[in-house]
Amino acid sequence: MSVSEFDTILFDAGGTIVYPDCQRIARLAGYVPEDAPARLARAWDPTMHAYDEMLLATGKHWQGDAGENMWLWFWNQTASFAGLPPLDEAAVGRIMESNAERSLWDQTTDEVRGLLAYLDGRYKLGVVSNSDGTVAAKLADVDLARWFSVGQLDRKSTRLNSSHLVI
Repeated sequence: MSVSEFDTILFDAGGTIVYPDCQRIARLAGYVPEDAPARLARAWDPTMHAYDEMLLATGKHWQGDAGENMWLWFWNQTASFAGLPPLDEAAVGRIMESNAERSLWDQTTDEVRGLLAYLDGRYKLGVVSNSDGTVAAKLADVDLARWFSVGQLDRKSTRLNSSHLVI
């Protein structure tokens, strides 16, 4: 199948077109080094790789098992890859509480905007996300919404068809 046979590109939201606010994470974690936000940002890809590998190896649900603090594991993986001290449950609690109040994934890049501008008109663009239903607002907040039509998948549905998602 040639590339020209495709008319739609779907993006994951978090870590693909929107990124975590590493300034905010560093502050909430109590990290003092001035370069902590940049180190956390560089740690994102290796952390996600480790997370995906762990999920594949264990078969765990992406949010962890009941009673397990998957976020403690996740943020400590990030700290480790960033060369920063491990976080305790209180620090992870502050990060996750802040995320509940306002999503941490509220940053994008000029590279993302340039790519979407290039693809605009050539392909239909969509976003698939496992977030809490706030992706449309988040895309608007970071000025990416203009490239996407937004629909929402019914979480109770076990099948995805064209009536579930508007692109």
